[in-house]
Amino acid sequence: MLPLCGIPAHRAISTLIPFVQKPGSKVLVLQSHKGAGALACQELIARRVAVIAQVPKGFQQQSHGSASQDHLSASSLLADEPLSVISNLPEAEFAGILDTVGGQTIWKSCRRLLHTTGQVISA
Repeated sequence: MLPLCGIPAHRAISTLIPFVQKPGSKVLVLQSHKGAGALACQELIARRVAVIAQVPKGFQQQSHGSASQDHLSASSLLADEPLSVISNLPEAEFAGILDTVGGQTIWKSCRRLLHTTGQVISA
């Protein structure tokens, strides 16, 4: 049984996959600790995509059970607020960004992190 948040997660991944199939491609998943972000993170890792997972400050991996195991498989786990994480990452590093936060501020901030052919996908 797939939770309801699995539908936007799977749709986002289906849209994102053509952009991240190249070896060395990285994807930033915002709010990857819950909902669509967590499911998308699992699906990307299963497809062997390098995932940079953003989680809120104070996120405790051990207290979240099996979901935390998926984050351990991520290439990197960045614990801070989404805009702080985005502003501290280098330009043109990502082939894709999965935005589960939304809003124009997040979208504009994410654009500088993308390769020329990269995509920001909202879930």
